[in-house]
Amino acid sequence: MAGYYASFSHALFMTIAALKKDLYEEDCKPIEEDKMNAILQDCGLFVETKEINRRELQCYFWNRVQKALSSKGYEVEYKDMTADVTEYYARARNRHRYFGVQFPVYTTAGNEKVLFRIEVGDTIFYGFRHLGNKDEDVVLCDIVSKVSEKFKSTPQKKWAGWKWFDDELNLNFWKRNSGNIEKNFGGIQKLQDPRHREKFIEGRVDEMDKYIQMFKSMAKEQGL
Repeated sequence: MAGYYASFSHALFMTIAALKKDLYEEDCKPIEEDKMNAILQDCGLFVETKEINRRELQCYFWNRVQKALSSKGYEVEYKDMTADVTEYYARARNRHRYFGVQFPVYTTAGNEKVLFRIEVGDTIFYGFRHLGNKDEDVVLCDIVSKVSEKFKSTPQKKWAGWKWFDDELNLNFWKRNSGNIEKNFGGIQKLQDPRHREKFIEGRVDEMDKYIQMFKSMAKEQGL
């Protein structure tokens, strides 16, 4: 892909030089590449040709998501994921997975903290964690299921409800693919593209925030 854009840029510069010669009837040198890239970037047409490697990309995701959630007022204790991500890609068998970040989103009538967690297996998923209090957990699971039918409860894994991202833009950091690329330009591709990555992450954080706020509203109504 990088080679394609490099060839395209070179062809563009040469075409401009040829047009100048045709218009002004004089030989013109192609515009220097760094100057042309600056012009294209100012016009919103610049395409970054360097692909971020898989470790950098996942670290970037975790970093930006944590900062975006913090900016929304959530008590996210920042965690540097570099070591986890490095170990994640270090081996294929029995590899390091199921790490992530979590933070409190609600305090129950019994003074228990409801935790929201974002985690990676092969793919990123998120949801609400069990409390450990059987009576309140029944109510918790019921509320989460009403927030969205997409939330799946797995008591043995301490999830009151978990789900992948909406819109089929699931982030598979192991296979480095996501969604139907032909139809909706997958999430991994959006992270790779500097024109899309910030907006993409903002959208995913807004999605999680939406479900958290829905949960909090229902929890208050039901007296959890």
